[in-house]
Amino acid sequence: MRHRWNHPSVVIWDAQNESKTEETGEAIRRVRDLDRSRRPWDNGWGRPQDPLDVFECHPYPFYSKDRPSEFRIRRLGELPGKPNVPGGLSGNPLPNEGDNPIIINEYGWLWLTRDGDPCTLSQKNYEGFLGDRNTAEERRRLYARYLAMMTEFWRSRRQTAGVMHFCGLGYSRPNGQTSDHFIDLRRLILDPYFQRFVGDAFAPVLAVVDFWEETAAPKAPLRLVVLNDRDHPAAVELQIRWSRDGQICFEERRELSVPPCGAETDSCAVPDCSLPGTYEISAVTSVAGQSPARSYRRFTVTENDQ
Repeated sequence: MRHRWNHPSVVIWDAQNESKTEETGEAIRRVRDLDRSRRPWDNGWGRPQDPLDVFECHPYPFYSKDRPSEFRIRRLGELPGKPNVPGGLSGNPLPNEGDNPIIINEYGWLWLTRDGDPCTLSQKNYEGFLGDRNTAEERRRLYARYLAMMTEFWRSRRQTAGVMHFCGLGYSRPNGQTSDHFIDLRRLILDPYFQRFVGDAFAPVLAVVDFWEETAAPKAPLRLVVLNDRDHPAAVELQIRWSRDGQICFEERRELSVPPCGAETDSCAVPDCSLPGTYEISAVTSVAGQSPARSYRRFTVTENDQ
């Protein structure tokens, strides 16, 4: 603490990770007053020691060990937007009794090595999800798409104080359990799918496509949640585009304003999706001071769906 307490990037002190213990809580109480800024503490899976301390949550929907997870991404549309509540995903063995601010900083469980191979904790999931398409290219694309969608889900529900990706920099080795997303660490080159999909999902101003099905079309007007995590209003230009098998079938543009640290709900009409094919929906957010950011969904309609 003495070494870091004047560092401008420190906003939360973190005592431990995923440990159920009383000792770290006692340690926090003993040193808290050393910090004149009174920054909050994260006590992992120990009890928060102050009403403004962090309740850390790791809601892993794809958690699995010896078999593929039964969770499917479409279930995000049915879940509460807050972890550790009845009917929702659990990410901490303790209840959030004091309703402390929630930080989600682990939620993927689909790790790949820098070579695109599954880690030991994710191997069964890729076997179940991809079958005979279980290649490094398909794994990278699936991981990035699903991680982006989970990021957008938690952000758009506005029930958590923070969403943080795990992990930015870590080991990557054969038979390892987790990994980061670099494909070339020496040159700091990230996996392009991760950079594209997940980078956009963390954009401060973003229109989230609130649709999670992958084998069915929307049945009602498509809901959009436009987020602004900046401390000043955002004048947003929004481009909505639908395509089928790579051909654009619907497109529109609109403008709206989002208050600081706020969210606005918008919607758009659903075009005819009765023809079989692979449909893609994208909502591209353009705002001053930020590169265009895209929320992307993909679903397939077959002849059996008619």
